[in-house]
Order: sequence, then structure tokens, then C-alpha cells
Amino acid sequence: MGIKRATSNMTLKRKLMLAMTFAGLIPLLIAGIINTISTSFALHDSAKNQLESLKAAKKSQIESYFTQIRNQITTFSDSEMTISAMREFTSNISDLSVQLPQSDQEKIDALTKYYQNDFLKELKKYHVANQLPTISNLIPTKEPSLSAQFAYIANNNNPLGNKDALMRGGEESNYHDSHAKYHPKFRNYLNKFGYYDIFLIEPHQGHVVYSVFKEVDFGTSVLNGPYKDSGLAKAFNAALKIDVTDQAKLIDFTLYTPSYGEPASFIASPIFDGNDRIGVLVFQMPIGVINNIMQTSDGLGETGETFLVGDDKLMRSQSRFNDDNTILRTTVNTQATTNIANNLTGSDTITNHLDHSVLSAFAPLKITDLEWGIIAELDESEAFNAINTLIWETVIIAVITITVLFFCTLTFSRSLTEPLDEAITVAKSIAAGTLDNAINRSGNNEIGQLLYALGNMQDNLNERTKATQRELGINTRIKQALDNVSGNVMVLNKTHKVVYTNNALLKLLQRHIDIFKLPSDDIGGFTASEVLGAMNISSTALVGFEQQQQHESVVNGVTLKFTSNPVFEVSGEQLGTVVEIVDRTPEVKTQNEIQQVVDNALLGDFSERITIDDKTGFFKSFSGGINQLVDVSDQVTTD
Repeated sequence: MGIKRATSNMTLKRKLMLAMTFAGLIPLLIAGIINTISTSFALHDSAKNQLESLKAAKKSQIESYFTQIRNQITTFSDSEMTISAMREFTSNISDLSVQLPQSDQEKIDALTKYYQNDFLKELKKYHVANQLPTISNLIPTKEPSLSAQFAYIANNNNPLGNKDALMRGGEESNYHDSHAKYHPKFRNYLNKFGYYDIFLIEPHQGHVVYSVFKEVDFGTSVLNGPYKDSGLAKAFNAALKIDVTDQAKLIDFTLYTPSYGEPASFIASPIFDGNDRIGVLVFQMPIGVINNIMQTSDGLGETGETFLVGDDKLMRSQSRFNDDNTILRTTVNTQATTNIANNLTGSDTITNHLDHSVLSAFAPLKITDLEWGIIAELDESEAFNAINTLIWETVIIAVITITVLFFCTLTFSRSLTEPLDEAITVAKSIAAGTLDNAINRSGNNEIGQLLYALGNMQDNLNERTKATQRELGINTRIKQALDNVSGNVMVLNKTHKVVYTNNALLKLLQRHIDIFKLPSDDIGGFTASEVLGAMNISSTALVGFEQQQQHESVVNGVTLKFTSNPVFEVSGEQLGTVVEIVDRTPEVKTQNEIQQVVDNALLGDFSERITIDDKTGFFKSFSGGINQLVDVSDQVTTD
């Protein structure tokens, strides 16, 4: 109302200027809005598809990598070298205590110094003081752990983290000989495939008789030693339950003290020599390889990342945007992890664990023994950054267009104002419904052509209005006739939906509403299959034919006869179908009653009569005649 009031006294010239300006501006704005919306959807779909592709690629890489690890450990555990090494290390490690010249106290003192000065110092880099374990509980005092750690850890001149550089202990020892023989091969295998460590564990006492890196778990017992509750111990115990070769058990990440309290995962496979279980081979999983797969940022922009989560919703890979270790330390409690827990795969816009709105693609991983999932995320702001640029470009174009339109309309409106008055008056009159305006059609200029077109439009509207009124009258009479005929009629359009039902059919539906389960007031919009299906007949038996079709059906004692006829346009195109439904239930009932009376009479029983009260017309008079005939026959027979 405010706009109308403001423009009510405005001159035609100014209105024309505004109209032309808006006529140019509105399409531009609509195009800009449509372009922005379509671009937004396109960017969203593109980003989502990109995330889905990255997720699928990394999912395949991770699953293939774990399959490869499983194949490697089962193959390696079955190799002759591993079997020989297992037997020799198990047999020779107990000899170290006898073959080393140092006393037990000297070994304990050397180990205590190593644990205090080297191991504890490194452990403090990863943990605060109140989280540090008691070192005295970790230092071995019994054989063979004491001599094994002394010979290859405390008495090893290589620095912490490089203890694997020692190929052989300095003294004469059977274990040193075995170590010099096998260690280079195990070490080369570890470096080639990127494992964190490789262990050989004897099956009876659970002693780690060999490891590549010689961390503080070397020589200890995973059954009763300081790490009996660790992931390494779980892997060992799980492998002991495997009774065949070519199988392995994978243990999820847990914090592992020998690896300075960092997360560690293990996979173990039993070592058999013939039918004898002689030990267990364990690989400590390579976190670095997994992180390298997940942290590759190609296609992820500035804010995108992919990471792994466990069923506890803790990360199983390092976050791209966190310098601190996020494995088992960062909780991802989002809709994505919930969907993974429910074994769902897909993508959505969610709020991530950093409280950012992100596009997220997620899927559970198919890795034996692990309940992990993979998530790929990209900040929504980065995905839609191009939209802001597009909006600014649209605004600039709109400002330029408005300026150009204003000057153009100012120029043209001056020459069009007066001649347009008559055309506007005529147009308003026609719009108001007046179709007998006197219009001057003699002009040859643009305004004259406009008036000529308005005159033709007025004539055409007059003709169409009259034709529409005639058709409306015809259609009204046809509808009234169909509404009042006694036959049950419905009309279907070309898509086989109900567009008309007469009163008789609605009464039929009301009479049998408990049987057909259809609304008795209106079934307009129902499909033919819904209506006819309720009457126990397929729509394909009546609809879609070019000639008349007839069928019958019985529904809970109600007998119906269907007759369908196609309806065509003059051009021959089929407009729809008219279906007439006849309720033959009274007729069938009367036939059955007559047949029953006749059958009984033929058997000499004239006591049966046809019920007259529920019948009308022909059926009533015919049933009465049958009853009279039976009465006469009964009387004659009686006489």
C-alpha cells in the first residue's frame, strides 16, 4: 500500500522510467539469484563428490594396507627363517645369564642407570610428571629378562632409539651368534615395510626372546611381566588361540609404555614347526604409514582433512591440524561417528569436533578385528568461498545496469508518454473486463500497432469468453446428467487418475464402505489401481485399451460388473476412460435363491421359498412367480 500511495500521483513519464528500470533490473536480479543458488548447489555437490572420492580412495588404501600387513605377517611367520630364528632365540636366550661375565647386581645397576637417565628422560617428553610409571616396577631383576636387556639395551653403546644398530653382543654367546645371524634380516624386513617393531615371543613363559628395536619390553614376559596387560600381551594371547597357520589377530591401538606411552597397535600370528606351536610373531603397527595415507592433503584445500576413528569415537590417526598427538587423545563425538557406529555410509553437513560447520563424508572400514571408520571433512566456509565472490560481482553488475537503464529510460520516456496514455487506458479497460472499447486502429507507428494489437486481443478475448461459456454450459449439463443417472460411473484421465465420480457410485461406496475401505464422499485423485484394486480387479484389465472391456469381480460376497470405454479427442488422442460399475449382488443372490428352490423342488422338497422383502422390480415379481409355482406344485403333490 505504501508503494501504491507513493506512485499514485507520479507522472506517466516517471512510472515508465521506473517500469523500464525494474524491467531490466528484476531479470538481472533473478538471474543473479538463480546463478548464485545454482552455483551454491553445484559447489556443494562438487565438494561433496570430491570428499566422497577422497574418502573412498583413502578407505581403499587403508583397507588394502591392513590386508597387506595381515598377508605379510602370516607369510613371514610361516617362513623357514622365522621358524629357525624362533627355535634358536628360544633355546639360547636362557644361556645369556651363564655366558655373560657380569654379576646380576652389575646388570641391575646398569639397567637402573639406563631407565633413569635415558628411558625416563624420553618418557617425560610425552607425559606430565603425575602420569609417569614407577620405574622400579619396570626394571627386570629376573632371568632371562635381566641378561637380555643388559646385553642389548644397557650395555649397548648406541643411543636411545638406535639400539637396533647393534648386530651382536660383545661376549661369546650362542644368543649373540643367533642374533648376528638373523637380526640383519629382520631389521631389513622392518625397514622395508615400515613397521615400528617386530617381536618373537616363546609360547610357554611368554618371554620376548627377540625384538628389532630393543625397547624395554625386550626379554620381558607378556604373561607375568610389567606389560602383561598391554596390547602386546593381548596380541600374544590371541595368537595362542589360533590353531592353524595363515591366520593372524589384530589388536587396536592402546597406550604402550615401552613406546614412551604413545599409542601402539599389534598384529600377531602363531609360528608352527610342523604341528608344533613354537612361538608367536608380532608386528607393532606403523603409525607413520597410516598417518601418511590419511594426511595427504591433495584435493582437501586449506581446511580439509581425512582421519580414522574407532568405535570409542577416539581418533586412530594424526590430525592434520594438530601438532600434538591426537591418536587415542582426541574425541570425535559427531553425527558422522554416530552414523559410522550404525554402519552407515554417506555424507552430510554437520558440526565437527572442533565446532566448525563442515561437509563430512564418512564410512565404516572393513578391517578384520577392528571397528574403525574413516571421515573426510572440509570447512563449509571454504567450500562456499567462491559464492561470496560471485555475489559481489553480481552486485557490481547490478549497479552498472541500473545506471545504464536509468539514462536509457529517461531518453525514451520523453517521446512515448503522450501516445501511451490511450494505449494504457485501453489496456486497463480490457484488464478490468470491459471488452467493448472503441479503439483507434488506424495508426502506423509503434503506438498505433500497439492499439491495433489491443483491438485484436479484445476481439479474441470476446470470442474465447463466449466459447468458454458455451463449453461450460455443455459440461455443466453433462455433469448434471451423469450425477443423476442410476448407473455407477467414474471417469479417469489419461494418467489413470479419478477425475469424476457420480452420486450413484458414491452411494455404492458408502453402501459397501466396510468392504472397499474407500472414502464415500470423494475419491478424486485416487489412481485406478487403488480404486479397482479395492474392488478385487486389476486396473490393467480395464484401463489403457482402445476398445470396450468388461470384467467381473467378487469382494466379500459383493459381485461387481465393470465396463470400461476409452474417451478420444477429435484428433484421435485418448483423453481417458469411462468406467461403469454395476452391483450385481442382488441379481446373483436372487439367482442363487431361485436355484436353491428349484434344486429342492426337483428333489421333492417344496418347503423352500424365495425371500421377497429385500427385492424390487423384476426380481421381486419373478421371485413371487417362482414361489407361487412351488406352492401349486406342493399342493398338487400333497393332494
